[in-house]
Amino acid sequence: GGKVVFLSWTYQWVDLGGHNGRLRRPYTGLRPVETELVIAHFHMRCYEDVVAAARTVLESHGYLTRGGTAEQAIRELRELQRVSPRCQSHHRVGFYLDYLTDREAARSKYYTINSNASASVAGAIHIISGIEQYFQSVQAPLPK
Repeated sequence: GGKVVFLSWTYQWVDLGGHNGRLRRPYTGLRPVETELVIAHFHMRCYEDVVAAARTVLESHGYLTRGGTAEQAIRELRELQRVSPRCQSHHRVGFYLDYLTDREAARSKYYTINSNASASVAGAIHIISGIEQYFQSVQAPLPK
């Protein structure tokens, strides 16, 4: 889904991905505005940083027990995949499970997918171009 939006004076909390949030009193009976807004963010990180970020996100959602063992994390994430395969941050669930179950294969896969920086930049440009074409088609040109 997209990002949630708040009126600044009603904001209390938002989750890591900006998909869910909470309003402060006396606005708690209202809901944040759900949007189709997507933020495209491109970067290249080393594998170890991506693994650490995945764990942080999965813990923040309550999917993993903080300080738990690898075996415990595997059980928790497999159960999550079974009961909620399209949960929030589901792509990180599979990524982190790959890391836990076969670290070298997962690391090799990561660097194979991300090995061509110029292709990644070209892909980002292609996506941004598509976004620009969409906004032009709905009569909402992007700012220069």
